[in-house]
Amino acid sequence: MKMKRIVSLCLSFLLLTSVAVAAETPAATEPSYEITPVTDQTMIRVWGTAVEVGDNRVHLNNSNEEDIYSDIILNVGEETLVLDAVTGETVSFDQVKENDVVYAYVGPAMTMSLPPQAFAQLILCNIPADFGVPSLVQVQSVAACGEGYDVRVDAETVLHMDKDVELLASESVAEPALESLKPGDVLLTWRQSGETACEAQGTVAKAMAFAVVYAGWLYAAPGELSVNGTAVELAEGTEPFVQDGKLMIPLRLVVEALGGKIEWDRESRTIRVLDAEGQVLYALNADESTYSKESGVELDLMVPAVLKDGTTFLAAEDVLRLQNLKLEVR
Repeated sequence: MKMKRIVSLCLSFLLLTSVAVAAETPAATEPSYEITPVTDQTMIRVWGTAVEVGDNRVHLNNSNEEDIYSDIILNVGEETLVLDAVTGETVSFDQVKENDVVYAYVGPAMTMSLPPQAFAQLILCNIPADFGVPSLVQVQSVAACGEGYDVRVDAETVLHMDKDVELLASESVAEPALESLKPGDVLLTWRQSGETACEAQGTVAKAMAFAVVYAGWLYAAPGELSVNGTAVELAEGTEPFVQDGKLMIPLRLVVEALGGKIEWDRESRTIRVLDAEGQVLYALNADESTYSKESGVELDLMVPAVLKDGTTFLAAEDVLRLQNLKLEVR
């Protein structure tokens, strides 16, 4: 594996052009369900010709009439990461010139003005004609394949990364390693043409890694549960199950797999969830539809907690959000 050190800014939040909102496809005998994670934050890819470049903004326009962001103004700040699209090296914003083609990733917050304005998290510039512009993806799952790995980045796309892939460091990942890839990681990927290995739809020639702060990752299906890639032993009555189109997950088993613990107050029927350091993360009552943080303010669960044979179950979405976990999509 080749590795090249590139100093760059850390992207300030989670990125994705097409965040994989996981919809499970259960066996025919199982009731259907869908998991819609709320921990992922969407980033939108925009592109166009720089028709105007100012000190802290660039106005992009493209001729694609079907592109709802064909005319947009990007605001640029100290947190904006500007990269050379070919080398991946960090460059200054003054390399963005009028009449250049520019690609960028912005957050979902935009002004209602025409054209809309958004803050640019990442800008790719110095793009040669007919060049395959790198794309930003988030790892959904990783599987060994040959001398490398197949990396699922959305429900339809698997990318292959072999042992010779060139990995570029960023400020958030100083020493990237192929073996350390995990669900939730974000990669800027340069893809190569030609045949792909294993069952992948594309092969990555070069990638820049960015860290995203999750407490871990979780895979769940009816009768199955794993945390951080390790299967959780399920005693009878603790298996995930489907109820009203939602996958219900045993809360205690997830918390304990992460090194935390649960305190149960029988009299008040209150569950207090603690992290590995013993700090209270949140509290909830069995069979109720709210939870509370340390401030005491009550917030809504997606669906009410379920107490079944002495085990408290929460919807997968609530477990992911409350424990700050990434959903692993297989």
